[in-house]
Amino acid sequence: AFSGDYPAAIEDTQIAAALTGEDMQLGYQKVVQMLLGVDLPKGATRTNWLKRPLSQEQLLYAEDDVKYLPEVTDILRGRLVNLGRELVAGRVRAAAGPGPGGNRPGKGLAQCERRRPASGSGLGGAGGADPLA
Repeated sequence: AFSGDYPAAIEDTQIAAALTGEDMQLGYQKVVQMLLGVDLPKGATRTNWLKRPLSQEQLLYAEDDVKYLPEVTDILRGRLVNLGRELVAGRVRAAAGPGPGGNRPGKGLAQCERRRPASGSGLGGAGGADPLA
């Protein structure tokens, strides 16, 4: 049963990869292949995810979809830190609303958190335009 709590932050691997210099249209499967050398099957991508029970193919697809996420996120975080672009730039925080957890989607505009990079990083700071503004 749904507890009523919503996540406080979501890390978007597509945005994080783009901030490291990769193509903005790079999907999760391509990011996993590029960073880890793992080819994820695409077979269940366009299946009916509302139909229950899920097929074995769908269950394996869903498992693969999250199995590599921690390692991919760690690699992207490291690259962003090395570039002076912290992953916080890709975190989307829903505006706080009433109820347990305080975070509810659809309440106001989603906000992107960001930190100003150090001077000379090429991302704002001294004399440069801030592409995250």
